[in-house]
Amino acid sequence: MKSQDAIEQQYHEAVKTLVEKVKAAPYILAVIVAGSFSYAQVWEKSDLDVEIIGRDGIRPTQALFVLVENGVNIHASLTPRNSFKQRIEGAQQGSVMHSYFSHSTLLFSRDASIREWYDKNANRHGIGERDKQLQLLNVAASTLPNLVYAEKQFYVNRDVITCFLTLLNVVQGLARIEVLLNDEIPTREVIQPALGYNPDFFNRVYTEL
Repeated sequence: MKSQDAIEQQYHEAVKTLVEKVKAAPYILAVIVAGSFSYAQVWEKSDLDVEIIGRDGIRPTQALFVLVENGVNIHASLTPRNSFKQRIEGAQQGSVMHSYFSHSTLLFSRDASIREWYDKNANRHGIGERDKQLQLLNVAASTLPNLVYAEKQFYVNRDVITCFLTLLNVVQGLARIEVLLNDEIPTREVIQPALGYNPDFFNRVYTEL
């Protein structure tokens, strides 16, 4: 098994090679990488999620690609410039789309406007009060039914396993609420930051569950 340092070097070399190749194409304006490579830690089975932004006049035969660089699988999408602008500026703060951009990395851009849109909207700590309240309401509305369902499985159906699995979804929702209350944008790995913000509560409902 490779060391973590060797794995990270492999992924960094893959990204470097990809960027060098797309820079050679004049219709490519910018490249963004998301996922674990950008904000967490890769492991040997990680893939790379890459968004390639092209000129508006391009008419690609396909928008999604699977590439391989330096032994690393890359899932790439090709997005026209104006479509990217609409997506990043239209992403509601605290939403899944906002989380995607705020935890990504702009690898390069030859278009100053793209960099400006990215810097303005891809801020993981930039969530307005109104959008935060709306996201809190959305999370609460999806979490409470899971709690009711878990209670039914326990008290009515005597199904402890389904109850336990459903309670994990409840904890996930509570963690999203905790992270939002601390003005941070939730990611898939939301329980870890929630443990940092409120260790007493989340140790009880998650670590000791």
